[in-house]
Amino acid sequence: MSFVKEVYQVLCEFAPENLAEDWDPIGPQIYFPQEKVRGILFCLDVTDKVLEEAINQNCNVIVSHHPMFFKGLQRIDIEDYKSNLIYQALKEKISILSAHTNLDRTENGVNDALAEKLGLKDLEPLYLDDQGRNLGYLAKGQFKTMEDLLASLEDLVQYRDPIIYGRLPQSLEKIAILGGSGAEFLDTAIQAGADLLITGDVKYHDGQDAYEKNFCLIDIGHYDSEKYVLEKLQDLFKEKRTVLYESCDFIIQKCFLDRKTSRC
Repeated sequence: MSFVKEVYQVLCEFAPENLAEDWDPIGPQIYFPQEKVRGILFCLDVTDKVLEEAINQNCNVIVSHHPMFFKGLQRIDIEDYKSNLIYQALKEKISILSAHTNLDRTENGVNDALAEKLGLKDLEPLYLDDQGRNLGYLAKGQFKTMEDLLASLEDLVQYRDPIIYGRLPQSLEKIAILGGSGAEFLDTAIQAGADLLITGDVKYHDGQDAYEKNFCLIDIGHYDSEKYVLEKLQDLFKEKRTVLYESCDFIIQKCFLDRKTSRC
C-alpha cells in the first residue's frame, strides 16, 4: 500500500505545478504525507458532503480540482463552515490535494475531457500565454447545425439546459471550448476564428458583449464544464493500482443536489 506523498507525486506528474497560475494555491491543502492510503475520493469542490462521503467510504485522501484556500483564513472558529471542514479533516487525518489551473492546462485535463465528451477532433490551442501554457481549445466543427450541438450539450449537463448568449453563428466551422469561467476570453476566441465559445459562468454583460460583437457564447455551467476531468483522474490512479494501490478504492464524488440547483 502506498503513502499519501506518493499520491501527490502522481498528481504532480499528471498535472505539473508549473502549469498553474502564480495566484493559484494548488497542492496540498491538508497534508499527512506519511499516512498509508486507504482510499481516494475525487471531487471538484471540498464541501461538507464530500468530506462526509470520504469518511463513509473510508477514503483518507481527497483530490479536488478547486483548492480549499482561495481566501486567507483569519482564525479557526469551529462554528464557521470552512473552519469546521478543516477541523473534521484534521481529526480524521484526511489529506486534501488540489490541482486547479494546472489541471485545466495539462494533457488529458479539464479541456481535453470536455472536448472528448463532445466528440471534438483536430484540436489546436485556443491561446498560449507567455510561458507557452495552453488555455482552452479550438476545434474544427463536428456538428452540422446548432440543433446537433445543443443536443450533444444537453446530454452532458446536469443542472440546467445550456444558455445561449449573443448571436447564433451562420456556420460551425470552428468551436472554442474553455472549461470553468472563460467568458473573459471572448475576444481571444473571436481572434482565433471561432464561431462560438462554450464555457461556464457567463454573466449578463458578457452576453451583451458577445451580442455587440456578433458572436455566440454558450454557458453550460462551471460544474458541468469541468466534471469530466474527475473520470480522467480516476482512470489515472486505477492504472497505478497494480503498483501502488492494490487495496485502495477510487471514488468520484458527484454533486448531491438535483438538476434544478446551482450549488453543491
